Amino acid sequence: MLANLIRSSRIFLHLGWRDLRIQYGRSRLGPLWSVATLSVSVFGVVLAQGILVGRVDFGSAAPEISVALWIWLFFSAVVNESTLLFENERRSLLNSLISENVFLVKLVWKHLLSFGLSTPVIVAIISVSNNGNLAGLLAIFPMALTLSISLLFPVLLLARISIVFPDLRGIVAPSVQLLFFFSPIIWRPNSDIFLSRLVVEMNPLAWIILTCQDAVTGTLTSATYLPRIVLLGLLLTAAFLIISPRLPSIKNKL
Repeated sequence: MLANLIRSSRIFLHLGWRDLRIQYGRSRLGPLWSVATLSVSVFGVVLAQGILVGRVDFGSAAPEISVALWIWLFFSAVVNESTLLFENERRSLLNSLISENVFLVKLVWKHLLSFGLSTPVIVAIISVSNNGNLAGLLAIFPMALTLSISLLFPVLLLARISIVFPDLRGIVAPSVQLLFFFSPIIWRPNSDIFLSRLVVEMNPLAWIILTCQDAVTGTLTSATYLPRIVLLGLLLTAAFLIISPRLPSIKNKL
């Protein structure tokens, strides 16, 4: 299974770039729209927080919020698009010998590209902030790679189930939006509030966000989540490698 994906790397790398070119084909910015999206999102969230508390402080708030939104935009894009993956690739699946798993990897790879293209936004924000740590960015890219590989199994399940039960597509999008409010993107966990601690403990995405936020602010308060992140990543990767080759072809359902 893993060997087949490695041999197919040229295919999914090409397909990922192709999708980005098609998506932004008539745009002057092209794939750099990911930079604009992240910039506007960070500005809006920091401004909204400032309105609520009566003081806008981009220098202190922007690094943590930008990193959280950076990860969130990648995660939500992959999960939301997974329910439409096989439907969008119907023609390619039915008229080629390309494995469906190649399209799964292509989906994650495409959004990982957008994630990487947004890096200058994070660099700029951290550089002008008063509590940023550029060296901490080095820890985020392994986290993003771990998240990418970990998402392959959930993407596989969502993509296959949505072919059999199309109504799933209408459930996933609002569920992902709900998860946004239960992730430490616009708020920070409060150890004195039981519900706040509980939400973070039960949300693996929160573990990644908090660890990355701590990396760019130079603190280590969330380093305890690292073993959980690694363990969960290994379990999900193993599940993908073991289960996906044993599943019947989805082509019969298309």
